[in-house]
Amino acid sequence: MQNINLLEASGLTLAQLIREKKISSYEVVSTHIERAKKINPQINAIVEECYQQALNEARAADEKIAKGQVDFSKYKYFGVPHTIKELMAVKGMRCTIGSIHRKDVVSDFDSTALQRIRQEGAILIGTTNVPEAAMWFECDNVVYGPAKNPYNTKHTPGGSSGGEAAIIAAGGSPFGIGSDIGGSIRMPAAFCGIFGHKPSEKIVPLTGHFPMTLDVAESFVGSYYPFSVVGPMARKADDLLTLFNMILGPDGIDKNIDPQFKLKPLIQDWTKVKVYLMPDPSMFLTTPTQSDLSESVIQAGRYLESLGAQVQEAPRKLLFKGFDHWSTRAWTMEGRDFVSYMTNGQKLSYMKEFFDVARGTRRYTFPALLTAFFDDKFSQRHKLPKLVEKLKAFQAEVDSFLDGDSILILPPHPKKAPAIGSTIFTPFNFAYTAVFNALGYPGTIVPMGLSQDGLPLSVQVVARAGMDHLTLSTCKPLEEKFGGWVPLA
Repeated sequence: MQNINLLEASGLTLAQLIREKKISSYEVVSTHIERAKKINPQINAIVEECYQQALNEARAADEKIAKGQVDFSKYKYFGVPHTIKELMAVKGMRCTIGSIHRKDVVSDFDSTALQRIRQEGAILIGTTNVPEAAMWFECDNVVYGPAKNPYNTKHTPGGSSGGEAAIIAAGGSPFGIGSDIGGSIRMPAAFCGIFGHKPSEKIVPLTGHFPMTLDVAESFVGSYYPFSVVGPMARKADDLLTLFNMILGPDGIDKNIDPQFKLKPLIQDWTKVKVYLMPDPSMFLTTPTQSDLSESVIQAGRYLESLGAQVQEAPRKLLFKGFDHWSTRAWTMEGRDFVSYMTNGQKLSYMKEFFDVARGTRRYTFPALLTAFFDDKFSQRHKLPKLVEKLKAFQAEVDSFLDGDSILILPPHPKKAPAIGSTIFTPFNFAYTAVFNALGYPGTIVPMGLSQDGLPLSVQVVARAGMDHLTLSTCKPLEEKFGGWVPLA
């Protein structure tokens, strides 16, 4: 035990130590809670804690182990702590989505993802910070305030799963669950240097992820079904794959989940895989890619080539209109729009609200207001039929390009973790991730160490819909070669 740092081990390793009685669940859980208590005042990642309940559950777990009452073959994470994004329902805890209109809303059930993790013996220690209404790639809201990046608190951990990424990166949680509609797992994972996986659509239930509560779940079908997805985040590659397998499959509530989907075995023979590299994407309205992020893509490609993969560069402009296609996909969704969710249906005076932000009496964050304003005033929904045809043609083009066992590796963002408050000047940079939400593609973030200025480097690996095994196959070899997540000094 002297050689194992509990705050740096994978959840699977912690579970093994507990199973082998080399350490107690109470010690593992309390160690992570103490770390969370120490670091959270600096990064504001955990917003609703359940520390005492977690410690009680850990004691109960240890008592069962001592009495020989645990069949460990039934549990992958018995006695191991974790966190979850605040948009996911947790019975008895708030689910505000960062909105003042929901600041007192308490969930009366557990989301499906949380239920499945609990069934594996894991112990929740808290929920994590999000942007207002979960629609920005910085993490700030009027209910909880801003989350910060543990590697440099002047920088953002990203959004919307920013709090989740921050607490995992800071060592306060081995793993957790986030969600992604435009990069909300991938940007935070990249900015904080951890693993994150955005699944293909309709293979992981959204039950319990706002707005899909139990009372309205059956109404989310067809064009009313969100194109957001729920997925795992972890400091170690092994946990990412384990968690993904754990949360897959129908739950009987979310009627949209594919009952036939099975995750294929990970790639062992890389000679059969085509790897396309896009170190410096040319995408409309985005800023140029920072050179060290481009270099990370090249290094990842070179290593996979050394394993036998067929590597070549992809056309820089393949994804050029990525933001436009994401917007089209967003406009195809029926039901309440972003403005309605942000205001809870109340009438909004933009002039008054922008003025209130300027004088420090805000009800809404500036990015949320700006997003609502442009969605409200500059929507192209009236052109939707023509835009949908363009999206379909784009989908066919990229599907054809990534035919067979092919992956595309590109940066997750043009910049490493941006300075807090700066993203408002580069609002379209999330197109690097958002374009793959438009396509329904899986995307995996693999950490690639730290830059010279101490910020995390990562690559984004994508494949066609349903080919999640291809992107996940890169995690372990790249982790072994480049070191994966880097614990805080």
